Amino acid sequence: MINHCRATPTLIWLHNVIVALACTGLRISELASRKWSDIRIDKRRLTISDKSEFTGPASDRRETKNSRSRHIPIHNGLLAVFDSLDQNGPYVFRGPRGGRLKPEAIRNILVSEVITPRSDQFPKTVSGQKSF
Repeated sequence: MINHCRATPTLIWLHNVIVALACTGLRISELASRKWSDIRIDKRRLTISDKSEFTGPASDRRETKNSRSRHIPIHNGLLAVFDSLDQNGPYVFRGPRGGRLKPEAIRNILVSEVITPRSDQFPKTVSGQKSF
């Protein structure tokens, strides 16, 4: 999937998302809401803060599934992704048109542009079910 996205110029943004998801174990919605202020390159740490009780604008409210903040070490592969990204604007990852990344868009494009076209490379199981 990563190689397919890297080889397709219109899917470079998805390549970065897949690498980040693989290196962090974040949920898609958590990744989509990451801001540059969450990343400490010097300490090689990504902070996932629960701000569910935040009283400011709804767009700044970010929640974790278990309502706990956590710190994730930054893998070398993810560090390379961060280095390649434009750091203008508050959000780390951007969607296919350069706007704010939406979790549903990630899922839809991943299925339609990556998984479905490559499904023939993943044969059905013995019981005839899709393997991928």
